[in-house]
Amino acid sequence: MIFELHCHTHYSRGTKIPTEVMMSPREVIRLAKKRGIDGIAITDHRVTSGWREAKREAKRQGIIFIPGIEIQSADGHVLGLGLTEIVENFLPLEETLERIKEQGGFSVAPHPYDIKNEGIKDGCLKTDAVEVFNSFGMDRLANWHTRRVAERNERPMVVGSDVHMPEMMGLSVN
Repeated sequence: MIFELHCHTHYSRGTKIPTEVMMSPREVIRLAKKRGIDGIAITDHRVTSGWREAKREAKRQGIIFIPGIEIQSADGHVLGLGLTEIVENFLPLEETLERIKEQGGFSVAPHPYDIKNEGIKDGCLKTDAVEVFNSFGMDRLANWHTRRVAERNERPMVVGSDVHMPEMMGLSVN
């Protein structure tokens, strides 16, 4: 099975521009189906607004839907996958990870050493998995370094397309 674990919809809001993504959850799910993806996590920045629409469309398309969030912890970004409700933003990393676990969720450190300094750096060793390749990363050295850290510390590894536009869907799948 092919899974896309890091994907955004028009509900994701940026810090520099108000809308980072032009696709609706419905459009994201349809595109995933078209690209042969079996399961997709919608991980909008700090919100769960697209879950209901994505879940309905995923059912129609026969795709597994994983409700997720790209959470802004006090220490950087964390993906919460398999969640049932929102996780408060700007909590310390350890508390963010605890809240994910309380929901039976799975934590992933996305782009931990990214050049924009939005990742949790060595905090990635506390998450359930480490995103060792991020297609949206502007600095490929960060992906290389992340993989080395994860391998050295025997951490589970995933990849993420970090979909912000249609052309990115399926670039890095698990």
